Amino acid sequence: MVRKISSSRLILPGLMALIMAMVYYLFGSKFFLASMVLFLGGILALIDIRVGIFAITFMMPFLPNTLAAGAYLGLFIIYFFRRICIKDQPSQRSLYFGVIFVYLIVILIQTFTSYYVKGSLRDLFLHACGLLYLFVLVNSIKTKEDLNAFVTMLIFTVSIVALIGLLQVFTGVEISREWLDVENNPDIQVRVYSVFGNPNTLAEYLVFFTPLTISMFWHTKNLKKKIVFGLSSAVMMLTLVYTMSRGGWIGIAMAALVFCLLVDKRLLLLSIPLIFGALAFLPPTILNRILSIGNFADTSNAHRFNIWAITKDLIRDHKVAGVGFGYMPFKEVYETYSRTINSYHAHNTFLETISELGYLGFSVFISMLLTFVFYPISALVKSHKTGEDSFYKYIGVGVSAGLVGVFTHGLVENILYLPKIILAFWTLVALGATAINVYKLTKPLVVSERDQVYKIYRGSEIDG
Repeated sequence: MVRKISSSRLILPGLMALIMAMVYYLFGSKFFLASMVLFLGGILALIDIRVGIFAITFMMPFLPNTLAAGAYLGLFIIYFFRRICIKDQPSQRSLYFGVIFVYLIVILIQTFTSYYVKGSLRDLFLHACGLLYLFVLVNSIKTKEDLNAFVTMLIFTVSIVALIGLLQVFTGVEISREWLDVENNPDIQVRVYSVFGNPNTLAEYLVFFTPLTISMFWHTKNLKKKIVFGLSSAVMMLTLVYTMSRGGWIGIAMAALVFCLLVDKRLLLLSIPLIFGALAFLPPTILNRILSIGNFADTSNAHRFNIWAITKDLIRDHKVAGVGFGYMPFKEVYETYSRTINSYHAHNTFLETISELGYLGFSVFISMLLTFVFYPISALVKSHKTGEDSFYKYIGVGVSAGLVGVFTHGLVENILYLPKIILAFWTLVALGATAINVYKLTKPLVVSERDQVYKIYRGSEIDG
């Protein structure tokens, strides 16, 4: 007996085949293969959302920008579908959501009142994808085991990115004239960039996550894990050196300072001979690069000073409302101030933010950023008591040190500019928010009952 297949059952597979064929035709084989992997990952995420979180976080640095942002958005769609159709779980509360909501209102207003609305929509979309990812992570990772798996997977990803960069030291890569003042740095033959296409971007990415890796090395007592985290930290640090990014070096130095202050202030005394010892053995190319930080004759330094001067004029004329959210409105307005010194952004995160949002919006951004830095310190580091699991403490140290480090780098670069760095920023913020949430859910609470009987509850049990 021949069984007939209903034509309606062929609609969805046919539609998917048509979409994938169009992807292949319009974007090529690499984009098509990445789309296929994301599609299969989406199916697995419907079964277990954690699979989607781990897979997308791992793949983000290696995906095309559009797919990376789309993957973060797709993860939220899958989460929302599961929430409505499969599991009806209450959303977790977080202090982060309040300050983020205020910031979201600001960037929405600045997008639709922008000098270049279409350009502002690009950055709004990227930040929205990051915010939705944060929401999914906080509401999906609820145990220490899952959080530990996520941190390990994230460090594994960063290690691969760093290793690719380190391999470029030996294989060689072409240095763009825009990356280096050849006259003042004639001995530099390579600046590695791994999968990011720009050494400064790679440096930003490494400054975000290297402190977290060192924190896990410091925390673990397991010899095998300590070796793995130690090797990962060494690869990341060595790759950061070969980015030749002076801003990245200053950023990681500031992150190291925060790490020492939060972990053990005595480490500062140990760091002094280590620094001078390292300087004594550094190759001349790297030492000269460090010394060029204060060289005003260096063309890249001079170029930044000129851009900052023009940006200050722009801010003076748009100090209340700014020019609109994102780098494109800045570029449009900046070009009316200077036709000779071109720039896509202000090469300073804080000047760029004032330019885009005005001083009022900038105050909201700084308040949000300070929350992201200090709340993990308050909730995870300072609340840690002797005898407690230090896992959460060292996540707080890694998150706060990474953010301080990368925004120190932001004094000479616009951090929130490129898609993958925007997503990396929200990934690190999401990790901090999730760690705080898991810590509160799993922390034992002693509650007194009648007749001086005490019972120990978990935070999740109290909330329930």
